[in-house]
Amino acid sequence: MKKIIIAVLLVAGLAFMTACGSVKDAAEDAGDEAGKLADNVRDGAENLADDVKDGAADLGDNIQDGVENLTDQSGSTVESVASDERMNSDELARQLDLTGNALIDVTADNPNKLNYHITLIGEDIESDTGALSERAQMAENTFEDKVKELKDKGVDNPEVIVTFFNEDGQSLYSKTYQ
Repeated sequence: MKKIIIAVLLVAGLAFMTACGSVKDAAEDAGDEAGKLADNVRDGAENLADDVKDGAADLGDNIQDGVENLTDQSGSTVESVASDERMNSDELARQLDLTGNALIDVTADNPNKLNYHITLIGEDIESDTGALSERAQMAENTFEDKVKELKDKGVDNPEVIVTFFNEDGQSLYSKTYQ
């Protein structure tokens, strides 16, 4: 009987040692797998963060490009034409037969409007809108050409507004070209 008890204890001891070795190996394997999984999660998070950062930078660049394009296609086009017209105001004064008798200011009030503000100086013309209309007609081709120029530059629904003022700033006559 002693032999049976010793054999049972020996088998149980061997089984216990085998089981402990398997649990130890399983624990080591689980630790290795957990480490690999943690590395994969960390790498994935880093890649995701890089992708988000790159995407945000690209989005910022696209927004900036869109703003620049919008500015180029709207306000700066009309403002550029207004600036050119300010430099050519003497020619317009000659066309309107106003040499020395007027101040001409050209402004771009919004993305599609070019305004010619013509202030008459020292002329008693306030009640004669017919004479002002005739003066505007003298340069009508110039104003219509400006509308066409703005259209050619991509400005939607451009308007050229010509307004005559007296020295006090009172509007005497106005015409819009589209």
